[in-house]
Amino acid sequence: MREEFAFVALFVPYPSSAFVPVEGLPSSLGGFAERQPVTPAIETLRELTSGAPVGGQATALALWPGWLTPAAPALTQWLLHRAGRR
Repeated sequence: MREEFAFVALFVPYPSSAFVPVEGLPSSLGGFAERQPVTPAIETLRELTSGAPVGGQATALALWPGWLTPAAPALTQWLLHRAGRR
């Protein structure tokens, strides 16, 4: 199971704003790219390194752990329960 997650996590940065601005992505992929954690991280780093004022992307980056913290144990419990039935 760990190898599958690592393989999927390897491709998470690609549908983000790391290589192409979200506006340049197709609409189906743009919606996903706007809501994944890599995009706010990249945009915040761009703002910090360019001297631009840090905007809402930093807030979104700070909120990701806020919902992930309660969601991760629940997802883990569900996956372990599911694996135990096999």
